[in-house]
Amino acid sequence: GNTNYSLCPVGHYCPSGTRFANEFACPNGTHSPETGRYDISQCQKCPPGKYCGSPGLSNYTGTCSPGYYCILGAFKPTPRDGITGNICPTGKYCPGGVSDPVTCPAGKFATNEGNDASDDCLDCPPGQYCAGVGAGSSSNLTCDAGYICTGGSSTATPTNGQGGHKCPPGTYCPAGTTVVYNCAPGTYNPGMGRENCFMCPKGYFCRGTNELVYNLTKITGYRGNTNFTDCPSGHYCPDNTSTPLECPAGTYSAAVKLERVDQCTPCPTGKYCHGTGKGTPTGDCFGGFFCNQSSSVPNPTGTYPDNGPCPSGHYCPNGTLAPVQCPPGTMNAITGQDKATDCVSCTAGYYCATSGLTAPTGPCSAGFF
Repeated sequence: GNTNYSLCPVGHYCPSGTRFANEFACPNGTHSPETGRYDISQCQKCPPGKYCGSPGLSNYTGTCSPGYYCILGAFKPTPRDGITGNICPTGKYCPGGVSDPVTCPAGKFATNEGNDASDDCLDCPPGQYCAGVGAGSSSNLTCDAGYICTGGSSTATPTNGQGGHKCPPGTYCPAGTTVVYNCAPGTYNPGMGRENCFMCPKGYFCRGTNELVYNLTKITGYRGNTNFTDCPSGHYCPDNTSTPLECPAGTYSAAVKLERVDQCTPCPTGKYCHGTGKGTPTGDCFGGFFCNQSSSVPNPTGTYPDNGPCPSGHYCPNGTLAPVQCPPGTMNAITGQDKATDCVSCTAGYYCATSGLTAPTGPCSAGFF
């Protein structure tokens, strides 16, 4: 029989009456680094982040696997019981050897279980924001109008450039947009964070750009209009004008900011306005022609009193404001005359009693010549 006794070895406990050293091993999920233990309660639970995979251990077996967390007393590297540990849940990630999952930060989400690295936390999609931490899915919450969320935004109104920003002047952003839109031609936007652009007002134009989407890589030089420009002389600009409209031939405008075509000034008497978009008349009408008003050429072909050749019985110097009548004693049967000498003396044997005659008034009386 025994003549002495020995201390219970590490990894075991020895209650009264124990017959041999390894009769009572500390169970799975525990260990005992000290000798002389006498009760199972003295077997220590496997520490957080570790597992003890067999009976009779003096130390833990190893660290828990990536994608899992071990709370206390785990007996395998991939616990699933929810008591000693579990697979890493959605919205979190678990590097190897952790006792508590690491939460994905705001602006990110993780839809799968078993994530093991921070890279498994995905950016909230463009156009959306993920406000809370530990999101298990994208929120489907759209970012506010006037802002663009470029990905990874934690707020509906990002302003710091992380995950998005306010839309710049000259652009607009509908709610939930994934691109920044340039103000279209005929519209403008002077401020930041706008949902829509303003219509260009009457008397002004907004040139704009045909590029629909603003290039987010640019820092300056917004392509959309940030303001409106005065409609120039020789033009008129209704609402929503992107390119000033030219005053038609035969008219002009020295003024700016016209709103309607009927505000273009008819070319004045004696002048002509050739072509469109004139800020001043082109020049005087030619001698031999009468430009009453709104003439587009210096030698019109109409019939007096409309724009046309100088009427018979008259002559028309350059730029005349009215045909000049041939004086009494003269006449002119031909149109298109330009000087006083074109008025010829009355035919012999006849008299020309009034001005502006195209033929003699009648024969001279008997006894006169």
